[in-house]
Amino acid sequence: MIVYDLRRFGNTKAGEGPFSFVTDFHDFMPHLGLKSAYLLGLGLDGCIVRRFAFRYPERVDALLMVGAGGFCIDVEVTEDVDPGSF
Repeated sequence: MIVYDLRRFGNTKAGEGPFSFVTDFHDFMPHLGLKSAYLLGLGLDGCIVRRFAFRYPERVDALLMVGAGGFCIDVEVTEDVDPGSF
């Protein structure tokens, strides 16, 4: 099991400029040697894995979302946002 730390959460810095949680994860997978994975997302992470699955279906072996809800905030961050506002 790998627990992924989103930008601005935990010990991960935001970096410079706009970014995408979905693209970040996609670009990180090869560093782990992963071509595909079983994904579990809770809350905001559920929104992220759902968008990841729509964008990169060939990279998803299985998808489990818990508490993601029907509406998800835009997971493409284009401005300085306080993580507490999620």
